[in-house]
Amino acid sequence: MIRIFQLSTLRCRIAPLGMSDAPDIAERLDIPAEEIGAMLFGAGERRLLGIYDCEAGRLHALLLIARTASSVLALGLHVAAGARSTALAAEALAEVMRALAAAHPFDRLEAHCLGEDPALDRLLAAQGFERHGSATPFALRHTSPAAARIDVC
Repeated sequence: MIRIFQLSTLRCRIAPLGMSDAPDIAERLDIPAEEIGAMLFGAGERRLLGIYDCEAGRLHALLLIARTASSVLALGLHVAAGARSTALAAEALAEVMRALAAAHPFDRLEAHCLGEDPALDRLLAAQGFERHGSATPFALRHTSPAAARIDVC
């Protein structure tokens, strides 16, 4: 089980989401209810987190964490329209990556984004991810939770 519960930074709060959050997710991030259900209850080990802007008090982004193999974790990131110019998602992603490295040792961390999004490309690159084809657009390989090394996958 992916054990990330509540995290926070100076500007955001990161918390697990459930079906009771579906209306807020649908309204704020324009995601259909059936997709929200699939993110929450899809097959395999997974955790859906909401990234909340502390100042505005509203949902800023979603982060889906799924284990795709014994030592591989995948992240799916979706940022609310109009919020991409802020650094909140990058701040939250860095905090989640630290928590994952401490609690869930992995050899590889992949980031998946739907479609082309230059803002998310820059955000992921700033966190150390590199683009690697279309099936796995970004990947970061860790040799240990404490010392990260970026390799071409």
